Amino acid sequence: MRLREWLETFRFLHEKARAGRLALAEVAAYHELREEFAALLLAAQCLTVAPGQTARGALRAVRLLPLELLLPSGSVRSETLDLSAGGFSTFVPVALPAGELVGFALALSSGELRGQARVVNVSDEGTAWRISFQLLGVSSADSERMETEVLDTALQHFEFFASRTEGR
Repeated sequence: MRLREWLETFRFLHEKARAGRLALAEVAAYHELREEFAALLLAAQCLTVAPGQTARGALRAVRLLPLELLLPSGSVRSETLDLSAGGFSTFVPVALPAGELVGFALALSSGELRGQARVVNVSDEGTAWRISFQLLGVSSADSERMETEVLDTALQHFEFFASRTEGR
């Protein structure tokens, strides 16, 4: 199967899954295709998957989404820089210690996601701190929502690139 056909098949099944209309016979094929898509993008980025992790779990996508962090010093509004199925990163005006727990409200395209996250990485960017957060205690349904948001974003980026190189 050619890449364009494969991508069209994946997009078709992904849209059906987002709408909750996947037939039982299509579920296994969809799960296999989304893992292959994530693995393809990770390979293109020269990234590896940690033992026990799926490619879908490791995949990150650049996505600006409205975010509210509930810090000990008060509420901070920001935007995500990137997303994965298990977390996000953002800029904040203050450093947070690794391991600190914060509340958050994240505006996904499927609706707001509220919960707790742990600071896993802190980087001084000069005028702000780039902080990566790991989601904690997320339901499987909310984890699926995060993963869908990442796959939606990756598909948009991939299709933009494919449309730019078409006919070359």
